[in-house]
Amino acid sequence: MTSKRFICIHGHFYQPPRENAWLETVEIQASAFPYHDWNERITKECYGANAKSRILDEEGWIEKIVNNYSKISYNFGPTLLSWLEANQPKVYAEILEADRLSMINYQGHGSAIAQAYNHMIMPLADRKDKLTQIRWGLRDFESRYKRKAKGMWLGETAVDLETLSLMAAEGIEFTILAPSQAQRYRKSGSEQWIDGIDSRLSYRCHLPEGQSIHIFFYHADDSHAIAFGGLLNDGRNFARELINSFSIHEHGPELVHIATDGESYGHHHKGGDMALAMCLQQLSMNAQVQLTNYSLYLTLVPVDNEVEIRENSSWSCAHGVERWRGDCGCKTGGESGWTQQWRVGLRQAMDYLHKELDAIYIREMSPFTADIWQLRDQYISLILDRSEVNQELFFNTWLPDLKGDDNKSKILRLLEMQRHSMLMFTSCAWFFNDPSGIETIQVMQYANRALDLAGHLKEHDLENNFLAILANAYSNINEEGSIRDIYQKYVIPSRLSLVQVGMHDAIHSLFEDQDNTQHFQQYYCKQEELSKYQSEDHILAVGRTEVHAKITGERKEFSYAVLYSGANSFIAKTNEWMAKSQLSEIKQMLKASFKEGNYGEVRSIIDSKFDGPIFDFHELLKDEQIKLLGQIIGQKEAMAIASNREIYRDSAELLELMKFEKLQIPAILARTIGTILSERLQNVLAPDVNRLNTDNINEIILEIDRWHPDLDLSRFNFNISQKLEALIDSYKHSDNQLEVIQSISFLLAIIPKYFPSAEINQVQDFVFEQINEGQANEELLQALRGVSAAVKVRI
Repeated sequence: MTSKRFICIHGHFYQPPRENAWLETVEIQASAFPYHDWNERITKECYGANAKSRILDEEGWIEKIVNNYSKISYNFGPTLLSWLEANQPKVYAEILEADRLSMINYQGHGSAIAQAYNHMIMPLADRKDKLTQIRWGLRDFESRYKRKAKGMWLGETAVDLETLSLMAAEGIEFTILAPSQAQRYRKSGSEQWIDGIDSRLSYRCHLPEGQSIHIFFYHADDSHAIAFGGLLNDGRNFARELINSFSIHEHGPELVHIATDGESYGHHHKGGDMALAMCLQQLSMNAQVQLTNYSLYLTLVPVDNEVEIRENSSWSCAHGVERWRGDCGCKTGGESGWTQQWRVGLRQAMDYLHKELDAIYIREMSPFTADIWQLRDQYISLILDRSEVNQELFFNTWLPDLKGDDNKSKILRLLEMQRHSMLMFTSCAWFFNDPSGIETIQVMQYANRALDLAGHLKEHDLENNFLAILANAYSNINEEGSIRDIYQKYVIPSRLSLVQVGMHDAIHSLFEDQDNTQHFQQYYCKQEELSKYQSEDHILAVGRTEVHAKITGERKEFSYAVLYSGANSFIAKTNEWMAKSQLSEIKQMLKASFKEGNYGEVRSIIDSKFDGPIFDFHELLKDEQIKLLGQIIGQKEAMAIASNREIYRDSAELLELMKFEKLQIPAILARTIGTILSERLQNVLAPDVNRLNTDNINEIILEIDRWHPDLDLSRFNFNISQKLEALIDSYKHSDNQLEVIQSISFLLAIIPKYFPSAEINQVQDFVFEQINEGQANEELLQALRGVSAAVKVRI
């Protein structure tokens, strides 16, 4: 042991899941603009930023770029890691790599710890759900970090003795709680209890079933100062405050440790990741203290204190766990007079539905296996890997005698129903101020998906009873009405049938030449007998498609017809029972009427021969609406741009004359110039264009300086950042790496004057990595040094 004064910083990195419950993907969130959604935005501001955080010297130049995760203790919610793996693989890899680096830093002890699976409030869950949450969290952790977890984070640090006993039985050595969650403590062997806690000590909690678990109670004042007290304004001061939290009179080993939401480091507090990086550097350089993680600390310092916890307590509710079932007064804001009485009705509705779903699961799954809950525990292996090979392995291992695809599909539906019956208890639904918030709507969507999966068993109709309970709980916003109203307004429209999935694909076939089989999120769509006819302003598509759900194995085959009439106007209908021969006859009828331009007759045939409900633009998902509108508007934009180009070209001499005579250019022509230059700039900055045409950009900039058009250049900051990212991504595989660096240098040179808010962090990371790798030749190094000066990276 080199020190008696240890410091540990823990970050709980988590976002409420946002995935559409049918698609398993996050739909567009306008409030996150210019990013697609909040996960993407927070990844940029926090998760990615902490993987490559900057340490600045006295002149504000970047001295180091470091992975903060490798020096702190941290946990990531499994549902967030799943999103990162699919959507931000580089950041995901850096988070996993940090655990390997932490083993080097901390004598073989990894800093990452597991989390109970989907942020459920564990004291409010029944025993079997607690066990599944723990086992899923551990399996998820092991599959990603390739080692067993020693610690586990509990959602909202909500705890009871049963949860701790189950954790200990699964091999978990420690957890982290708030100091307010300690009832009393004593020295091991002593009979004298002391109320409260000393957070600088570590503790063993003896459990009713004979085991014990170690508990660390974080330092409250410092943790609060990070989140709310401005401690992240200065990394050096951050380090000093932690050091000042040790006892004045040292009487033995002490651990000063803090725990906060990880999003404090960069999302809630801009630059918070850099404050953390500087703090960690300062602490590493201080010989009087030793940075550590919890696992290493347990091997260095004997635990000779015992603690009793406050049952049913948490870090974010002064009333225990009432925040997730009652009107306790805990809230995040809201208007004067608002209450949280709605939480009672939401909890009652979810408890009712959960009980009924369990009864269905027990009855329907019991004929297939004697241990239905063990099967559910093992389902995490399929959640982590949905491939056909792994699905076959799952059934061969756990249900080797199962016969028939229908039985497999039924079992998968039941297991998915159980997954959603736990997701619908994700804590975020009750945390905020009103049930009309996106977190509550998301959780009710999970409930709706569970009902949908249960509904496949035909005789079960639970939704009316569920809605009757929700009808007794009201929003604080009069216009929103009851939670039942909110459910019907925001949740029901998200529900997606296999036929709707197929129709999304069919509508896109109007504008795109597609292969027979398309991947649509968690579905396959296989087109059969597709025929497409087009006139000047109408498109008709008639065909047959089969939709296959990857997760549950369900399949649906149906015929359809879609008539597009311009703008966002189209009519689409389906028929699930139509024979192929009948479809062929109807197709000929539709073709004949369409060729004659008798579109009213086409509509009449579709309406009479296809018996499904009308499917129109408003039934499309938001991302699909935007994609479709983009295709339609793109055609209109092309026509408008062509017209503006002609006006610009024809007016060239007139514009030159007016400029020479110092006359004001008419507003309509100024807008035309702006439109043309915007379009040219947009094209030359397109991230999918392999090379940067610097001559074109120079020409555009000269024209901008010449005419000073009404052109909002700030809208291109994001485009510039994306272009820089694309150039960096192309570097390793480029035949001319010097040209790539020169292109990056060119953009950096024009950014300060024309695009001052463009993001250049990715360039800093790139330069730092390339120079430190030492693989570039002298010519490339010289070019990289020029870039490093432009982005203030010290080399």
